[in-house]
Amino acid sequence: MPLVIRQATLADSVLLKELGYRIYPAHFKHMWQSESGLYNYLECEYSLPVIEQNINDKT
Repeated sequence: MPLVIRQATLADSVLLKELGYRIYPAHFKHMWQSESGLYNYLECEYSLPVIEQNINDKT
């Protein structure tokens, strides 16, 4: 399967949220002192409104 790199669109928002919530904790959970702090961070970085705003800011 070829790797395709492209600019994210609003249609990608849900996928980006799911990836953020899966991949970030898989790699960095051990660095957080509390699970609630980790999930607060995820909500600030990977919630749909945040992702959609970031995509809109880049276009």
